[in-house]
Amino acid sequence: MPFVAEKTEVKLTPDQIAQQAIENWPMPKVSLGDDVVFAPNPEDLANPASRKRYAAKVTKVGHRAVEVLCLLTGGVLPRMGVRHADDPALAANPQWLEEPESGVWQLADSELRIRRLQAEVDALQGTVGEMACRMTSMQSQANATAEPKRGRPSKIIQAKEDS
Repeated sequence: MPFVAEKTEVKLTPDQIAQQAIENWPMPKVSLGDDVVFAPNPEDLANPASRKRYAAKVTKVGHRAVEVLCLLTGGVLPRMGVRHADDPALAANPQWLEEPESGVWQLADSELRIRRLQAEVDALQGTVGEMACRMTSMQSQANATAEPKRGRPSKIIQAKEDS
């Protein structure tokens, strides 16, 4: 008889559960050139009136952080190791924000609108594709019923020929 290991339930501690949540958190998808809002900390990012919020462009994408160029009146300001504002690792590691070139980001409103519009366009393309398939199917069915049947001529045609 083969040995079968018993399944044992592993109970995680609250700290282990929190650590798993941090490790499994997916950073929102962002691409080179995307518009984001940068701030040195989450409080400034959350405050629309803060003078420490900057429009920025993504220049490098990592697994958990990005690099951005903040757009200033007199030029640009590079920032590295910038974490998303919702990254749960920030709460566990507040010292990361003490680095002078770090900070937090979120997608700019313009980028969110573009993504929403793209999702709508994709959905409409799917709908149009489905409608085109149905139209083609309906045309095929209509053509099949409209075509005269080959074989013996109908009685009406024979009667005309006899006259």
